[in-house]
Formats: sequence, C-alpha cells, structure tokens
Amino acid sequence: MLLHKNVKRFRQDKRFSQENIAEELHMTQASYSRIESSETLCTRYLPEIAKALNTTPEDLRQYHRYTSEADVPSETLEERLAHQMELNRNLIEENRFLKAQVEYMQSVWHHHHYKGGKLSEK
Repeated sequence: MLLHKNVKRFRQDKRFSQENIAEELHMTQASYSRIESSETLCTRYLPEIAKALNTTPEDLRQYHRYTSEADVPSETLEERLAHQMELNRNLIEENRFLKAQVEYMQSVWHHHHYKGGKLSEK
C-alpha cells in the first residue's frame, strides 16, 4: 500500500483531523491535504507527520499490515474490535443454547426409545 494512504488511514483511525496535523506542521489544511495525496511529499514530511500523530515513521510505513484493505475505514479499529467482541459473545451464547437443545433432544430420544437399557419396539 502507498505511504500517503497509510498516513491518511492512520490519521482517520486515530480521529485526528487534517487541521490538527496541519497546525502541528505549521501549515494550512490545504497544504497538508496535498501531502496526504502525494507519495513524494508524504515521504519528505514523514518524520514530522509521525511526530504529530504520536507514532513512528516505520509504524506509518507498515500501517496497512494492521488494517483492512479498504481505502477509507468505516469504523475505527477500536470500534471494529468492540464489534468483533460482541459477535464473539453472541456466538458463545448461541453455542450454549444449541448444546442445551441437543442435550434435551438426546434425553427425550433416550427416554422414549429405551426402557431399562433396551431399545423398545414401536
């Protein structure tokens, strides 16, 4: 993935605005926007951008490895994690419910088909 896309995604995931970063870099928002859309400019300003985002240049270079391939994240990483954890809790609860149903069905089947350890004829 291109560096400028990593920088943009990281900034968005951390909920920084372009204005926030532009102010840290002592430039206008429009100037910063051009940096996020140009690989060459992004590389030139990478140390300053990383400092403004409270991270390292290397983390920004590798950020695509820790995120999905979507160009614009619809949720932050924290929101995605919370959502995934909720899905996991729901699946665990559904699994418990289904296990209880299986156990109940087995007990009903055994009760109706076995008498004294022998299979009854029906």
